[in-house]
Amino acid sequence: MGIRQHTLAKCAMVFVVMAAVGLSGPTGPSWADTQELETFIRARIEIGETMIQFMREQGSMERPVEKLRQMEEEINAMVARVLESYGLTIEEYRERSPRVFADEAAANAFLEEHPDLKKRYEVLPLHQAGGRYGAP
Repeated sequence: MGIRQHTLAKCAMVFVVMAAVGLSGPTGPSWADTQELETFIRARIEIGETMIQFMREQGSMERPVEKLRQMEEEINAMVARVLESYGLTIEEYRERSPRVFADEAAANAFLEEHPDLKKRYEVLPLHQAGGRYGAP
């Protein structure tokens, strides 16, 4: 596998994992309060940073199917630990995040008020690949 395919495979895996835990674009009515919005933004950042670090540590993407399954289990466990630190489960995050991020103006205002979080958020691969707040 060439370096370009290797890089694309890594990016694809990160995108799939992030999408699997509900990092899709905004939909539905806005109902998130500031505290909830902060929780979800911080969780999204931490998940993204954790996945970036994990993929760096993994190296080559040339793996047998068994190793890929093991990686999937490790990723799910890491995401669950991150979300648990915010009092959330993967299922809750997947269900609620589209509604929390539905109000782009509120999310943008929050990030503007917290430049440290905004900087961390903007470098996440999913954010760079698509629309605002992780939307493809």
